[in-house]
Amino acid sequence: MENIANYEYPLNERTRSFLRLEFLFKQIYHFLEEHSSWSSRAVLTSLVEIQEVIARSDLKTEILKELERHTGSLNKLKQQSGIDQTRLSEILGELEGLISKIYATNKPFGSELKKNDFLLAIKQRVMIPGGMCDFDLPVYHHWLQIPGEERHAMIHEWLKCYELLSGAIHLILKLIRESTLHHQEVAEEGIYQKTLDSNTPCQLVRIALPADSPYFPEVSGSKHRVSVRFMTSENVAIKAKQSHDDVVFKIAYCII
Repeated sequence: MENIANYEYPLNERTRSFLRLEFLFKQIYHFLEEHSSWSSRAVLTSLVEIQEVIARSDLKTEILKELERHTGSLNKLKQQSGIDQTRLSEILGELEGLISKIYATNKPFGSELKKNDFLLAIKQRVMIPGGMCDFDLPVYHHWLQIPGEERHAMIHEWLKCYELLSGAIHLILKLIRESTLHHQEVAEEGIYQKTLDSNTPCQLVRIALPADSPYFPEVSGSKHRVSVRFMTSENVAIKAKQSHDDVVFKIAYCII
């Protein structure tokens, strides 16, 4: 089976935030598979970054709006033929369950960690180059000496306040990605452009290429238009150049 590289580009700020959070949660759970002090450092850095992303918007409201929008879109499929109604009911049940649980919480995501002095100390140092040295945060160095199992137990306890957020992000992005199949296109002389219907806004553009392709896409876009330039780079240390070849690729405009 051919290995495929997927490139994704969000077309609105809400989807952009969701993708950032998904990336950070994936990073956390990857490094939690290890027990070294360096993996614990990586986990806490990602945890602090999640707090930063959440602080930039009313994420709870954004999540609820998106879950409710998906519920409304999928409810319209109940009367359509050719739809797996059993699977549709399962998805709607997941959406409605998440909505109920989020409404039942009377505080923002991660609010329990805002008064965690240990994480606050890390947050203040993490953006300083080299600012996480042992002499900068002796308490952090001390924490890293305890057994990995104990560190993981604390981390899992801290992550509990993000379980609803993580679950909602996972389901929302899964539904967006699965809303549309890829179709083949050709970028003539390395350039592809598409005018979009702004009445049915696209949330996410997905481009698929063979993993060993010499090309990669640079995407720019809005709810009105998407432009793709296919670039090549023989040496990653040197700025990539636009290809002038005709590039065959697959693309999906994810709308739900």
